[in-house]
Amino acid sequence: MKNTFEMKLIIIGPKFFSYTNAISNEINSRGINCSVFDELDSSSIFTKICYRLNLEFLFKKQILAHREKIYNFIIENNITNVLFISPEIVNSDFLLKINKIAKTHLYMWDGFINKGKSLSVLGLFNTKSSFDMFDCEEHDMKYIPLFAEDEYRSSDVEKIYDISFCGTLHSDRPAWIGLFKIFAIENNLRLGLFLYYYSPVLLFIRLLINKCCFKLFSEVSFVSFSKKDISNLFKGSGSIVDLTHPNQSGLTSRTFEALRSGSKLITNNKNCNFLENEYHSRFFVLDDINKQKLELLNFIESEIKPLTEKQDYFLSIERFSDQLLESLND
Repeated sequence: MKNTFEMKLIIIGPKFFSYTNAISNEINSRGINCSVFDELDSSSIFTKICYRLNLEFLFKKQILAHREKIYNFIIENNITNVLFISPEIVNSDFLLKINKIAKTHLYMWDGFINKGKSLSVLGLFNTKSSFDMFDCEEHDMKYIPLFAEDEYRSSDVEKIYDISFCGTLHSDRPAWIGLFKIFAIENNLRLGLFLYYYSPVLLFIRLLINKCCFKLFSEVSFVSFSKKDISNLFKGSGSIVDLTHPNQSGLTSRTFEALRSGSKLITNNKNCNFLENEYHSRFFVLDDINKQKLELLNFIESEIKPLTEKQDYFLSIERFSDQLLESLND
């Protein structure tokens, strides 16, 4: 394998939960020069919505100027490798330009069903990898599962909640949360909720239109939670609920964060079954909570052993970075 210490890398990706910064910090800790750029010229909610609606032509000048800034950085710093993480607006012209001076790589922590634009330029990357094993099989990519940062490493703290959930109230999550609230009351369980939404106006309209769990509005924070707050919630909970997006099949970071915190995992993502057998006692796959009440309660009340060193490593950002760096040298 090529000596990775000769590598000079930049990561171009979203600022989502500062995961790209966490990856960069881990790579830098190994003596490898790594920098981070946001793919988008602006992180405002309005701009992101416009990009999601394919209205990037409204920001053509800003996009071109931002790309030129990235390109100049690559040249001035003798960058050898450029890693795109789940790009939103990547195009062939920009990739072809970079390919003349550096190797380009793709890592997807979202499925192509949600980020289809990357498919049109897939053949232009030197290496391709994803957290979604089904996308990997279909498009000949390397499978690299996601991770949990050291902030989530298990510690011996008091469990103050029996079950907890932390996440954005998108898709069918309000309905699921409503069912869990009923389940908790019926079984005298301590329920911890960290609910987030980026706009009170849009959430009000959404809950009003769907006539679903409108009472949740008063429990929602419109300021994102810190990693420290989330990790403390997870470590202080016996079981963590992870409700994946209906279009999502890969195992999200929440899966790894919940398990690495030493808690058990309750999820509607059936692909947890692809985890090694040693993790199977640590998760419960939800299908219909009303039909699984007894099994779910037994799982919540069950005991699990502490994570082994091997199990913790698999769930960690260290393992993720090992696999990622290896893939960049393929």
